[in-house]
Amino acid sequence: MEAERIVLRPTRRFMLAQRMNHIVPAVTLLLAAVEGLGSGHHKSLWLTALEVAVSGALLFVLIRDLRRGENAPAARVSLFDVIAAAVIALEAVHRYNPLKGFQPATMYFVIAAATLVLGLLHHRIAAVPRAELSDDGFSIRTRPFRPLRMAWRDVAAIERRGDVAVVRTATGRSEKANLRACANRDEVFAALDRRFAAYRRAQAPTAPEAGRGEDATAAGPA
Repeated sequence: MEAERIVLRPTRRFMLAQRMNHIVPAVTLLLAAVEGLGSGHHKSLWLTALEVAVSGALLFVLIRDLRRGENAPAARVSLFDVIAAAVIALEAVHRYNPLKGFQPATMYFVIAAATLVLGLLHHRIAAVPRAELSDDGFSIRTRPFRPLRMAWRDVAAIERRGDVAVVRTATGRSEKANLRACANRDEVFAALDRRFAAYRRAQAPTAPEAGRGEDATAAGPA
């Protein structure tokens, strides 16, 4: 069989948890900008209006992505991260003091640049969590480092415990892959079962070979 590659898509809950670190600053920035407009205490009208527009756009994109559901294909560019980078940059501008040297605003600019890069490279980063299966073995990478990688010849059994794949080796050791945050975990479990069953069938002796073995046993030593 041809090798399979399954990209692990995040669940809606996991996606929301990941994005909360950007949502809180966006809401804070939005409220501060609206308050500044209402009271007349703001640095500049265009900057305050931009803060309102960018913060509102970030919340709109979040709601749109959550409504699309877990089965929506991953976009090449994460619009959410791109707008989040703009929110962080505006926060940096808000905090920046030209009379100071190194200051917290400097780190905000650095974080904004890093977030922008993550958004532009979203199609590559989203493909890092994946499951790869071939005739020789499998690999499940739920995190950037330390994937679960094993050859079929070393696998004694594969068991599903809730959202966790438990792989028992021939030596009695157990390895686990937690797929709770993956929306398409059922697809991964099905592929594991199918590939492992195919490997065991390929390794099982054929009927003529089994018959020759029985004949040799029955004949015994001369």
